[in-house]
Amino acid sequence: MDSAIQIHELMNILDTDKIAKMQLEDGVFHVVFETDINMTLECAKDVLKQRLEITEFKDYPLYVDIRGVLSIDRSARKYLSSHEGTKHALAAAIHVNNPISKFLGNLFIRVDKPDKPTKLFTDKANALEWLKKVK
Repeated sequence: MDSAIQIHELMNILDTDKIAKMQLEDGVFHVVFETDINMTLECAKDVLKQRLEITEFKDYPLYVDIRGVLSIDRSARKYLSSHEGTKHALAAAIHVNNPISKFLGNLFIRVDKPDKPTKLFTDKANALEWLKKVK
């Protein structure tokens, strides 16, 4: 295992400008968005940049918790669903639990159609189990 990943695993959580917390755990890269986030294209690019730096451009399945996201603009959705936005992601399990996050998750999957397998979950354990199957 590379030293940069070891350092982040030891730290366990990286705070990305109060946008999201990120960690690599058991071969799955976790992105947990903070509460009351209004996702812009700039935020999406920052999160992707951090993810790629932490993983040293290696492929991982993604667990993405969007329960705290209030909105995501169209340009951010388009970017995150694009080939560039899904770079080095094997698949994405999106954790939702309220009407806003369910709406945003469904919009992302049905309208923007990410180019990697992507599925919504209301339970973290089920999301992680699905990611193990698609690895």
